[in-house]
Amino acid sequence: MKKLVKTEKGFTLVEVLASIVLLTLIVTTFMMMFAMGARTNVASEGLFNSTYEVQNVMEKIIELSDQSAAPTARVQTIKSELGYTQQTRVVKNGTSWARLTKKVGNQHVMEIRLEETESQFVRVLVEVSEEGNGKSKAKMETLLTWKGVNP
Repeated sequence: MKKLVKTEKGFTLVEVLASIVLLTLIVTTFMMMFAMGARTNVASEGLFNSTYEVQNVMEKIIELSDQSAAPTARVQTIKSELGYTQQTRVVKNGTSWARLTKKVGNQHVMEIRLEETESQFVRVLVEVSEEGNGKSKAKMETLLTWKGVNP
């Protein structure tokens, strides 16, 4: 009598389905990680660009502070040299600030606040925010020495 020997090779339906489920779980996990990484990259790129813009404006103001300007002419110097418009004067904690703004790009507003003081030491705050809701994207503040004539 001949022995019945099974020579069939291959996978059963259950094994194939189990491997497809495992492969789907692994691929889905990696796709979610890639999507989250892409969102993080977009958010950090926006933050980087905003910070770069703020730093660029701050450097221009520092460069302008080397020019001789009377304390009353500092705001006018920034307006004429950098193309900003003066919006209002803001008083916070007893300190008077000149507020200048300029639209940057399609959806952002750059704001400069310059402390109005007779001293050569001037606080400057530069901030970029979203136009519609005013949400701050990047902000930088410095204390600089503004050369010029003291009255």
